[in-house]
Amino acid sequence: EKMCSREGDLERLQEEVVALITSQELLRNDNSTLHEMLRSANQKEKDLEFLIEGKDNNIRNLHADLQECFKELTFLRGELPKVSKERDGIRQNAEQLSWQNMKLRAEIETLKKRIEKLDEDVLLKEGQLSILQ
Repeated sequence: EKMCSREGDLERLQEEVVALITSQELLRNDNSTLHEMLRSANQKEKDLEFLIEGKDNNIRNLHADLQECFKELTFLRGELPKVSKERDGIRQNAEQLSWQNMKLRAEIETLKKRIEKLDEDVLLKEGQLSILQ
């Protein structure tokens, strides 16, 4: 009876050992899988940190560019009144020159008419001289 009982205990213990070995193998597989996932996650973390570092550099560069643009804008805003005043002066000068040009053209036309009249008078006088001679 003791022997049967011990054989039953032995079979039960062997089944437990087999179950424990199976569990141990499953846990080792899970452990390997988790280590691989951890390694992959660490690599992704490094990749993301590198990407973030690049983005941070881009942001710093863009921020520096923005500051430079603000400086240039401030300078240009200071220059705008000077340029506007200069433009107005040039426009006024152009209007004066246009007015003078118009007056000179009118004077040229008047002089052309006087020259034509004088040419006619010269021809008339030459004709009169020819007749008198």
